[in-house]
Formats: sequence, structure tokens, C-alpha cells
Amino acid sequence: MKRIFLLSTILACIFVQSTSAQTAQLMIPDNLSYGAGKTLAIPVILENSVDVTAVEFHIQVPLELTGDSVIPVRCANHESIVRMTSNYYDGYTYKVMLYSPDNSLIKGTLGEVMTLFMPLPETATNGSVYNFLLSNVVICDRSGKNVVTGSQNGKVTIEVVPRPDLKVSDVKVAQTVCEPGGKLDFAWKV
Repeated sequence: MKRIFLLSTILACIFVQSTSAQTAQLMIPDNLSYGAGKTLAIPVILENSVDVTAVEFHIQVPLELTGDSVIPVRCANHESIVRMTSNYYDGYTYKVMLYSPDNSLIKGTLGEVMTLFMPLPETATNGSVYNFLLSNVVICDRSGKNVVTGSQNGKVTIEVVPRPDLKVSDVKVAQTVCEPGGKLDFAWKV
């Protein structure tokens, strides 16, 4: 009798330990750096040790997203919806959904599940930091159960790349007539 009780206790502990080690976490890197005036690609990363078919979350960003999103091969047979839910003085909040109409699994256990795009202003100052805040994260398995174990907010640091301050003036063309396929000679001052 003691043996059966001991064996049952050991099996129960192993089961509890294996289920508690399962992860389903959504992340945005917090070490991004990008140039002012460029369109930032915001990677949304899923780390999962359980089967996942769908992801839903809110993301607060300081600037408006382009509305485009890219879904990598990891999420074949999945579709996305990105909708603005609020526009406040301190940023924009979007509801993002990634789902599979046929309940297909997201492949792999770690990697990008979506890329969102945010144009950065030319006037952004060097070293300024833009935060990305995740909330209301839902990660679903095939049965629709929420298996989320955590989320991680991200940020980008702006890098201003010095540009030459060249200005073109006095542009002159040598010819007054040119034939199709002919060449033009130009001269200018910088």
C-alpha cells in the first residue's frame, strides 16, 4: 500500500512540474535602435512550449502604425487584424489579432509571429526612447483556452545619423536639344 501511495505521489509531482514548466509568452525586444525618418519594423515574438493557434493583444505605441503587418512563415495559414482602439495625447492603442481560420498551429517554439510598422519622424532627437506597452494578452491553444504565462514590453532608441549639409545650386545644361537615347551634359555647384 505504501508503495502505491509513494508511486502515485511521485507521478503527481512529475505531472505538476511538467505542466508548470510550460510557457506561452509574448514579447517585443527592448534593445531596438533605429534611425530617425525611417519606418521601424516592430517584431512581435512568441515563446511557447505549448501548442498555440491564436494570439490577441493590445499594444500602445507613441506614434501611429502604418496599418500594414507582415506574418512570417512560422504562422502559415494565419491571418491578422490590426485596429486602432484609442488615440490619446500620449500615444495610440491598437488591438491586434493573429488567428487561423482552420485552427492551424503556429510552428516552432520561439520566433516572430508578426511585424508591425511605425514611421519615425525626421525630427526625432538622438537618444530619445519610444516605449511599446503590451496589455490584455491572450494566447490560445486549439481548444480556445488562454495559456498565456507572461508578456514583455519593448522599446526603441532613436539614432540620428549625421547627414551631409550639401546644397545644390546653379544647375546648367550644356545642350538645348537632345534626341531620344542621347546624352545630356549637366553642371552644378555644391
